[in-house]
Amino acid sequence: MLDLRKAIHTYDITTTKQLGKTFGCRAFGKHELVSSDFDIVRQVLMKDFVCFANRTNFIAPNPKNEHNVMQNLLILKEEENWKRIRSLISPAFSITNVKKQIPIYNECSKEFLQLLDCYASQNEKILLHDVLSRLTLSIGAKCAFGIDINILSKDSSSPFLESAQSIFNRFDFDSPRLVIMAVFPGLIAWLENITHYQFLANSELEFFKKVVLEELERRSIESDSKQDYGDFFQVLFNALQSTSMDGTKSLSLIEVR
Repeated sequence: MLDLRKAIHTYDITTTKQLGKTFGCRAFGKHELVSSDFDIVRQVLMKDFVCFANRTNFIAPNPKNEHNVMQNLLILKEEENWKRIRSLISPAFSITNVKKQIPIYNECSKEFLQLLDCYASQNEKILLHDVLSRLTLSIGAKCAFGIDINILSKDSSSPFLESAQSIFNRFDFDSPRLVIMAVFPGLIAWLENITHYQFLANSELEFFKKVVLEELERRSIESDSKQDYGDFFQVLFNALQSTSMDGTKSLSLIEVR
């Protein structure tokens, strides 16, 4: 854990020089195999990908705990659940849908250039990390939720921006919460299952759950208008409304959240 504080890529490079292209380590209470051997990487990610679809899960899943947003992340889904959800959301990334979102990219880019011009006209220093994260989040909010969060102007802010930045800051290896999760993964999982409190970012995740539920309610009310939003959320909304051949929901509300 102390080595990872230097940066993950630095740890990988240093350890590879010491132990070779393939080595084992332990993270969040689990054994990990790290490899930069091209033949192994190609075998796992291409030839035998169907056998290695599961990702590293540092959260102990509990199907009975519907309150834990983190355990329902797509990257933490396993086996058939991962394949099912992946097939449902694939249309969101089709060429047709991506083309629909190009005007959003252009609009956000124009606002971004205006923000840079504002700094330049006042001869002020630009914090690239801040302005680029605003651009990324603005595009993401519009493409994913169809929401304009208005953060591409100087000194602007919003709960959406603050919550997103707070979550990313929690994944800093200097974060006390992340250190505790790494040292006592079993204890944290046990506490989360009992208290329904999400140890890493409870208030922030609750905020985004609220955003999703409000958008679901709005689109449910407007569903008769047959409006095609063309965003990622619409794909999830359609999947939530549809049923599979056995009569069950294609996607549950918990998974959408």
